Amino acid sequence: MPVQVNHFQVRPMQSWGPGVTQRKHISAIFGMKPNMMDDVMVRAFTANNCPTMETLLKQHTAVRTFDNDEEFTWRMTGTTYKNIPLVEARKEDGSVVTANDTNVGQGATMLQLVFPEAFFADQEVIVGELNEYYQFRILGEPVMEGSYAVYNVELMAGAETGIPGERLLPGERFSEEFALVEKELSRKAGGIRKAVPTTLRNEWTKLRKYNKVTGGAKELKLEMAIPLINRDENGNIVKRTVDSWFYNEEWIFNNEWRREKSRAIMYSRSNRNSNGNYFNHGKSGNVIQEGDGIKAQMEHGNVHYYNDFNENFSLKGLENALYDICEQGIDLKDRKFVITTGNRGMIQVHKAIEKETEGWSKIVMDNSSIGAVRKTSNAVHQNALTAGYQFTELQAPNGLIMNFVYDPSYDDRERNKIEGPNGKGVLNSYRYDIFDMGTSSDPNMYICKLNGEDDIYRYIIGMRNPFGISNNNVISHDEDSAEIHAMTTVGAVVLDPTRTMSYIPAGLVG
Repeated sequence: MPVQVNHFQVRPMQSWGPGVTQRKHISAIFGMKPNMMDDVMVRAFTANNCPTMETLLKQHTAVRTFDNDEEFTWRMTGTTYKNIPLVEARKEDGSVVTANDTNVGQGATMLQLVFPEAFFADQEVIVGELNEYYQFRILGEPVMEGSYAVYNVELMAGAETGIPGERLLPGERFSEEFALVEKELSRKAGGIRKAVPTTLRNEWTKLRKYNKVTGGAKELKLEMAIPLINRDENGNIVKRTVDSWFYNEEWIFNNEWRREKSRAIMYSRSNRNSNGNYFNHGKSGNVIQEGDGIKAQMEHGNVHYYNDFNENFSLKGLENALYDICEQGIDLKDRKFVITTGNRGMIQVHKAIEKETEGWSKIVMDNSSIGAVRKTSNAVHQNALTAGYQFTELQAPNGLIMNFVYDPSYDDRERNKIEGPNGKGVLNSYRYDIFDMGTSSDPNMYICKLNGEDDIYRYIIGMRNPFGISNNNVISHDEDSAEIHAMTTVGAVVLDPTRTMSYIPAGLVG
């Protein structure tokens, strides 16, 4: 479909895939020699503004270097503070407790509680879902029945009348309270819970890229200059113009290479199966290995989905998801979360906050303090005014602060092909991500590199050498052409996926 710019229709653009650019390609573009309005070729807007993940990666990650390309592992210790489900309860005669039973354990008669693991210690008091109303004291170490732990227990609180059978059904969750002992001559009691660190692993992803040009590539001069636009290390736009198609291809190669590396770090997904094997093999017959990128590792953390967009969107769902995490032990002073989203997500957030604050406009919209209306210049009136504001942060109860940050990579229409609701933007633009909910100063995510092996560039030179590399008049093949080959090895680590969260449109579920 031809590009439409307002009511002007652009002639369909010609392009071609990987292969050698020859004079016939250049002639196909410039052979008609139209009356040009300018001597600078105009690139499509999206070409200059195609977003990459580099900004996001620099903001949220650090770099870690390894000495070899073996898979890398790290340990994550889980919490020892938790509750566990009851498998079943048995009465003194060994029969299983049912919902119809009453006065179970009355008078401190002995019962047996069966759990999926040996989590409690001798003499500890444990409680079910009604907590202090029915307290069980553990009598001795558990007896293992396969992987199940069987505890002898007696009621403490609640012993006089016993406990209803419906409170001892499978799935009732129990936790430890404390260990009780007598006033004198008591013996050892209680214990600590231990967590074996979970070993996580990931592997490297090896990338290559290639381009071949004619030996006379620099001689493919154009009728006009081509603008080449890049960003420097500080993110500033740097422009230059060239009149050789060779430099244009060099620019395309570098941009595509940079984008592919960023995407591999962010979006790659392991192709290892559950048996540790690989289905994919390269030209050599050896397996192709692909490691998990950052997004795939984040899926092991906190992921929530939603369906209501634009005017129907509410921050309550995201707010509730964050409160669930805060209640796991995040202090009030540490409840400020930076949430990245796309252009449509930022608009959606603004409208949601605006709706939420409708009732207090007189307090919030005090123009003397926020300057929502101010003077501007316009020839139509000497007292021209401009009005506008945007909500980018919400301070919810109990210290919860949601600070929304715009990331243009969420709006990439080439990679993200699913349209947004009612055709507004792309669906990925409505996604919200939190990359680190921890309070530690240490990064939660790392880009992994091999020691001494950054990007590897190698050249194959024919009769003519457009790359300008000194080769002492030695050629690599007899064809009048030249090739560039690039290769690199990348990897990514999310140390603790539970410190991340994604709030995703349901239409993006795989």
